[in-house]
Amino acid sequence: MHSATSLDNTTDAEANCKICLIGVGDFSMDPTQRFLAQSEAQRKPWLPVWSSRRIESSREVRGLYVALAFAVMGPIAVLGVTVGLWNVVEGNLAGSGALLIIGAMFAGGLAIVTYWWLRARKFGKTVCDLETLPGVIGGWFKASVAVRLPVETPPTVLVRLENFRQLPRARITVWEISERVSPAQLTRIQSDRYLVPVRFRIPDRQDYYWKGEGGWLLKITAELPGIDLDASFWVPIFETDEAPPEEQTPEEGLWIVEVAYDAKWHNRGRDSMLIAKAGLENAFSGQRREGENDLGWYFKTEAEAQECADKFRGDTTLLRVRVYDEGHQ
Repeated sequence: MHSATSLDNTTDAEANCKICLIGVGDFSMDPTQRFLAQSEAQRKPWLPVWSSRRIESSREVRGLYVALAFAVMGPIAVLGVTVGLWNVVEGNLAGSGALLIIGAMFAGGLAIVTYWWLRARKFGKTVCDLETLPGVIGGWFKASVAVRLPVETPPTVLVRLENFRQLPRARITVWEISERVSPAQLTRIQSDRYLVPVRFRIPDRQDYYWKGEGGWLLKITAELPGIDLDASFWVPIFETDEAPPEEQTPEEGLWIVEVAYDAKWHNRGRDSMLIAKAGLENAFSGQRREGENDLGWYFKTEAEAQECADKFRGDTTLLRVRVYDEGHQ
């Protein structure tokens, strides 16, 4: 796992400093202390970055920065568009296209800055408190996220956990699981702030997850009038035996329904069709074998799992339908 990005309240510089200090050692320590510190960091690589257990997601843009952006970018945007349009009207097309493009680019930049400023004013800082440090592959990831929501009519919140691969110019989701949290499941903690519970069981299937450049993102979204809630956190999830056992206490049953289909149908909304057929939103997905995709759901009892599987049996477009205990794959 790599150091947190700007999504984390710990900056890259701080994280790198902590990691470097552990790697090089504090010269005020004796050799034994330095060895123990290095050993601890190797066994528990999440500690240098996430030791506080608190992550803040804030794309805050202060009013001063907005004013400066308008003072610098505003005249360029107005001048580019005005002169460009004047040249078009006068029939002088040479260079008018470039002026219009430059003006539009600066105007678009101002629109983005304004949107971030309005969203920061509406939601403030969204805070994620980790209940598992770390989350465990084959175990649980648990957290509580404090968000600002309308007091009278809080919306349903979509919670999504993604394992992703980071490419130079793109981010590819390798595996994901999501769940909708209803207003009844929210806990009001302040006049306009609510606590969103996050509880995800992560299947013990190493072929699902990307272990190179990438990581795990927790996303909290909700549709609201005007500007929607959209917060992200880079969270610690590892394959490890060092997680505190008391934090990995199961909270759900482990019966799983899994359906697989040809991967060529993935871009045609196949997942949405299967989720609608199951009538359940909290599906996890991944690519278990080459050329295929699958969806799965957790259930507390075998009877509930079999009832869900019956909805898919007889569907000849599926490669397989399985019902099994997580401990006996």
